[in-house]
Amino acid sequence: MISIIIPTYNAAKYLDACFQSCLSQTHNDFEIIAVNDGSTDNSLEILERYAQKDFRITVISKENGGLPRARETGLAKAKGEYVFFLDSDDTITPNALDVLWKQAQISDSDIIIGQMISVLESGKIIADHKNRFAYTDAEHLLLCSFLAKSIVPSLCGRLIKKRLFEKIAFPYQYFIGEDVIINLEIILKHSPTVFLVDSKVYNYIQRPNSMVNTNTTATADKRMNYMIWVYEYLKTIEHTNELDNCTAKFFIEEYFSFLRDGGTDCPTELKKLICEKYLKNKWAVSQIAPWRLALVRAYNINPALGKVARQILIGARKTIR
Repeated sequence: MISIIIPTYNAAKYLDACFQSCLSQTHNDFEIIAVNDGSTDNSLEILERYAQKDFRITVISKENGGLPRARETGLAKAKGEYVFFLDSDDTITPNALDVLWKQAQISDSDIIIGQMISVLESGKIIADHKNRFAYTDAEHLLLCSFLAKSIVPSLCGRLIKKRLFEKIAFPYQYFIGEDVIINLEIILKHSPTVFLVDSKVYNYIQRPNSMVNTNTTATADKRMNYMIWVYEYLKTIEHTNELDNCTAKFFIEEYFSFLRDGGTDCPTELKKLICEKYLKNKWAVSQIAPWRLALVRAYNINPALGKVARQILIGARKTIR
């Protein structure tokens, strides 16, 4: 059985779409654990209405504590061998659980990952994330792939064996990068087997008011906290050429997002690594969009030039979307 865990905070206007996408699944051997994380709108009322209609739905209500705590609360109640995390403002395709479950039975892998698409509220698809391993053969195959983001380093859109969360400390104090942190902890402590499914299963809906889409210094500071965590984590791993390449790509892209959001306070040691070493990594640079590289290099040349480039970038992004 599969346990779908849906943390919910003030998501009333999105819950119908989210739950209908679950209840219309072609695979029906699942439970839904909806965790109301102290919502102040009528989310709880909607969740309880669905629970009254379908015995597979359990609603837990708790004080607001953030996404990691809500997921942890859902995990504690989950009965399935596999868990499937679904954010309350996203949806899944009708055959999502079916295609993932079939591969779980065939491969008996610890994690079965489907493809994700990023969609605007208008329905416009802005990214189609086709998962692949960063290298066909590498000592740190999964770690490399998460850092290079050739596999989306999310907890959503995949079946994950519940046992993998044993001995994992949920990162309560992080508000960006929580999924990456948990994935890297799982790799370190369990060395999981992974199977990639070539089928779209998850619709990641981009909301203009979400934290990752809010270009503020507060968001930048939260990102830097997470970057520092990954930086310290990687100090404990024996490095290979492949891991060095993927590490370079990871930090250049995250540093781009940090600068895009107006960040300025980057530890000297990390900034020096990014600007003097990682930007010279030919493999990493070849994998990154030129406009991202341009912003990072502009700031590296002169902060004033970087600020001009940032304003141009943000304006262009709003126009495109």
